Amino acid sequence: MVKIFNKLFIILLGAVFLLPNVTVAAQANLQAIRSASEVNVGSNFTISARLSADESLNAAKVTLAFSGAEFVAVSTGELTAIDGPRLNGSAIIFEGYKIGGFTNALLFQATFRGDAAGTANFSFSTYVVKANDGLGSEVPVTVSDTSVSIAAQSVPPPENPSGSTTTQTPVSQTPSTQATTPPASTGITVSSASHPDQNAWYKINNPKFSWNKGSSVKSVSYEFNQSSDTVPLAKAMTDNGSITYNNVADGVWYFHIRALAQSWGKAQHYRVQIDTNGPLVNELKLEGSDTLTPSVVFNVTDAVSGVESIYISYDDGEYKSAASPYKLEPNDVAGKSQIKISVKAVDKAANETITTEMFDLAGSVLPAPKIATIIASQVWDTSAGRIKSLLHIYGTAYPLSKVSVHVFSEEVVKEVEADEKGRWQVTVEDLEPGEHKVWAVTKYGDLESAKSEEIGFTKDEGGTIVLAGHEVVADGQKSNLPVVLGSFFGVVGLAVLFPFAKKVRKNRELRRSLEDGLLKR
Repeated sequence: MVKIFNKLFIILLGAVFLLPNVTVAAQANLQAIRSASEVNVGSNFTISARLSADESLNAAKVTLAFSGAEFVAVSTGELTAIDGPRLNGSAIIFEGYKIGGFTNALLFQATFRGDAAGTANFSFSTYVVKANDGLGSEVPVTVSDTSVSIAAQSVPPPENPSGSTTTQTPVSQTPSTQATTPPASTGITVSSASHPDQNAWYKINNPKFSWNKGSSVKSVSYEFNQSSDTVPLAKAMTDNGSITYNNVADGVWYFHIRALAQSWGKAQHYRVQIDTNGPLVNELKLEGSDTLTPSVVFNVTDAVSGVESIYISYDDGEYKSAASPYKLEPNDVAGKSQIKISVKAVDKAANETITTEMFDLAGSVLPAPKIATIIASQVWDTSAGRIKSLLHIYGTAYPLSKVSVHVFSEEVVKEVEADEKGRWQVTVEDLEPGEHKVWAVTKYGDLESAKSEEIGFTKDEGGTIVLAGHEVVADGQKSNLPVVLGSFFGVVGLAVLFPFAKKVRKNRELRRSLEDGLLKR
């Protein structure tokens, strides 16, 4: 019988290694996403590198090459950076990872300025993406490149300096560093009461400029447009010491002025940055609504001044600083069938946008755990010189929850944490013969589940376990409970259990020999 048993074990173990290595190939999508399809010369725009897949990814290394635009700045996204993001010639390099994996993540966001009329092109020249499978498997990638058209546009000065002018231009973004307040030695100085800081963004779109001139200055010439280095015409204009431009479009603008003394002097330039519109909150959704820890996912953009801060509120509570994805806690959703989510985004000009959505919840109650199977076994305790009786209880619960397993009538309580797949196991030693029952309860945060199904069983004097309403074939084998851990009792599980069963059989033989020796005495 032992030989047959060993042969069967070898056959099954060999089957484990001969099983085909079946894997499901993931497909990743790497995208270069533009903030605008067309901008003016001197205007800024962003390119976002985003990576997504149907299955979990772990790491990425990409190079984004560009041409036809001037690099301004780059910021990291949602991964932990290993290298970059950084500028390398006419390319941006980034390498990063995320513990626990991801299916959709922003790698980095870069800001560019249109430096000449034409087309700016952006393409991924190299890319490597790894799956979150513990093996570092490389994932096939589909790439989406992009381009931005750059056009020239200028706004002439107003015909009536004391009146107003209305202009409309495409948006611009990051401040230029070229404009400075002119020194007094030029014979004229310019300032703005409405936009006093040339590096700041303002929601005011009626900029007012004032100038002071030296006693030798006879007249002035000025112009207002989106070019940083315009030189006004050598033509005297009405000089009231100030001028206001009304309803100016969003973007970066420059006021240029020069004075005529003995001859026309150098032009002075004053920059103003205007943004009258709030950020856009896109794709607000709730992922994992059937769990106790759903995530609020959103995408916030601001094509002019840029996003300054993001806040989230749920069920009209206080706003908290947030980033996407924002993970809700079990106490936030417990007992609710719906939840109200509000996302507030503020740009660098202090414009704010609030977007609110109602979402249905399906997992707001902590489910009761399940007792999946019970195994009885006996082992020889060398330290005590006796046979020890063990009861192994397996079950499932909410992932990472705290499980309390109660065994009565002796009131034995075992506590354990379920793993990431919700599996748990406890072992009870030397349970006294008699009638018993076992049940479990779980906790997750401040939530507590209802009791599991209560299982009754009897342990006889010989250590055999008989479940109420169920059958145990023999000591050392599993009970026939309705719920069984399939992953535990698969082919690999058999390879683990067979040596264990063999050890149990040896323990029984040892116990019988000890009993025979006592009887002979």
